[in-house]
Amino acid sequence: MSHIPFGYTIKEGKAVISEPEAEKVRKIFENYISGMSLTKSAELAGIKMVHSSVRRILQKNCYTGDEFYPEIIDKAIFDKANEMIKERTEQNVNYGVTLRKSPIIFKNFNMSQPKTHFDNPSEQAEYLYSLIEVKENAVK
Repeated sequence: MSHIPFGYTIKEGKAVISEPEAEKVRKIFENYISGMSLTKSAELAGIKMVHSSVRRILQKNCYTGDEFYPEIIDKAIFDKANEMIKERTEQNVNYGVTLRKSPIIFKNFNMSQPKTHFDNPSEQAEYLYSLIEVKENAVK
């Protein structure tokens, strides 16, 4: 194995529970199931990590125990957390769509002929962009 999941360590070729880390894993599950966000769940468990890392912890089924890893989380708790992830994801997708505004895309613009050339590509790009003007009655 190239990577040992958080909460485990290897001793004499076998995965064993690292109790200080395992307690944090249990707390993440508990916090998330109680309604906290992913990052808040980890933060209150004493771990600073981004939401995607917390989500990966919640979705690693090795925590329920398998032929290599001993159980840290009960299967029912694991299933509950993953059902909540699914529900929250669906709610956020539906919620986000109603709040998003479509960007304004102007399709009618003019650009003056360039009269200057800069050797620096950034300066040249900035100059060229400054020549673009949206027409007054531009169609969005």
